[in-house]
Amino acid sequence: MFRRHKPSAPEHKKDFAVHGAVLPGPQNDMRSFFNLSQLVLCAGQFRSPPTLRHSKITYFEVEILDAQSKRQICVVDKVPPSSTLLDVKHKFQKACPQWNPSRIGLRLERNGPYLKDSVSIQSLAVSSIITLYFTDLGQQVSWTTVFLTEYSGPLLIYLLFYIRLSSIYAEEENMESFRHPVVHLACFCHCLHYVRHLLETLFVHKISGGHTPLKNMIKGCAFYWGFTSWIAYYVNHPRYTPPSFGNRQVIFAALAFLMCEAGNHFINVALVQQNNSGNKTSFPSPTYNPFTWLFTLVSCPNYTYEIGSWISFTVMTQTLPELDNHLERKPTKPFVVPLK
Repeated sequence: MFRRHKPSAPEHKKDFAVHGAVLPGPQNDMRSFFNLSQLVLCAGQFRSPPTLRHSKITYFEVEILDAQSKRQICVVDKVPPSSTLLDVKHKFQKACPQWNPSRIGLRLERNGPYLKDSVSIQSLAVSSIITLYFTDLGQQVSWTTVFLTEYSGPLLIYLLFYIRLSSIYAEEENMESFRHPVVHLACFCHCLHYVRHLLETLFVHKISGGHTPLKNMIKGCAFYWGFTSWIAYYVNHPRYTPPSFGNRQVIFAALAFLMCEAGNHFINVALVQQNNSGNKTSFPSPTYNPFTWLFTLVSCPNYTYEIGSWISFTVMTQTLPELDNHLERKPTKPFVVPLK
């Protein structure tokens, strides 16, 4: 009988090494598991994230129609969802260069309210096509221009009446009349009021970048300029007579006027500081400044101080309708200072 030749241990290991096999045993099994784990971890770290091959951005088409005739003016295509109505107006201007964005009024309905420039296009979309109605708002001016024009007019107009132009008053009366000190004080107070308004418009108030129709500025100028002319004509008239109670009435009213002007200014500054804080839900509260303590009594102290200024000016100059007898020649219009 032939006895099977049992290879020795070194030869057995050599055969496994030649054929590339792994030697059995717990130590070799643990080593293989460790190598496989490292391979999986390394592959996971360098694996790139999957890309969205089929992702698409949804664009909108904005159809702009004439609000009167419903005629299509243009179509603004490829509008991203993140765009605002102001972006649509700029693209509309590229298609129709004759329309400035400030003159473009867009509405969802023909008789509906005008949409704000900050409105998102995505919030208006019901489908991929958005229909808006266009209206020409007319010539527009900025709010800063409106305020500067309204306030600079009374300042210059009052000075024209103060110097008593010959085209306004008779030259004979100008030469014979004597000016009471209250006339000079009234000119100072009136100019101070509108100079404060101008400076606050430039350096205090935070005016939005919006626009308003030119006709609104004309209405405002007609009001401010017209009443200033009415007041300045009688106060600076050559036959104007001083108040009944003399200097005591003038001094008391002048101090009240200055206090109201100072209070109006400090209230405006407090309102601007509250807006700059970013907390729009809180209401301005009184501070260590005594002029701001009026917040505890009324909600809009700036208007309260404004009314107080003109009441003080009325008392200082004593220009009420029932006191027209202060003029030797009765005027054709009531001699009154409006309370703005």
